[in-house]
Amino acid sequence: MKIDIKINSKDLDKGQIIILISTFLAFISLFLPWVNAAFVTASAFQMHTFLFMLLYIFPVYLVFNKKKFFIDPTHNFIFEVGSGVLASFFTIIFIFTRSTNLFGHSVNLAGSGSYLFLFCSLGLTYGSYLNYQKNR
Repeated sequence: MKIDIKINSKDLDKGQIIILISTFLAFISLFLPWVNAAFVTASAFQMHTFLFMLLYIFPVYLVFNKKKFFIDPTHNFIFEVGSGVLASFFTIIFIFTRSTNLFGHSVNLAGSGSYLFLFCSLGLTYGSYLNYQKNR
């Protein structure tokens, strides 16, 4: 099964579609609870983790710009795939730091938004890698 999406008469490949879908779902995850303590929840805007979305700008820019951003392809790889790796790393750190002891039991208070953002960041990394391989 082949999916063809055209934006401004440009065909998108598999990596670019993964980048765009990951970005859209990551944006949706900002409105979900990132911290969930049963009766108290906090979104990404309250936790200031919406800044992680800044790491999505460069891969999305490369989807719509067909020219190479850097002359050296190694720099394109570092910035494109590295932004997804950094987003994944920062989200994992966020999830692990939400662990606390409650009544003698270890509890992780990370909400569904942070886990969705983590999976989207991993998808961004994979899509960026596929996009880099195609443009190399």
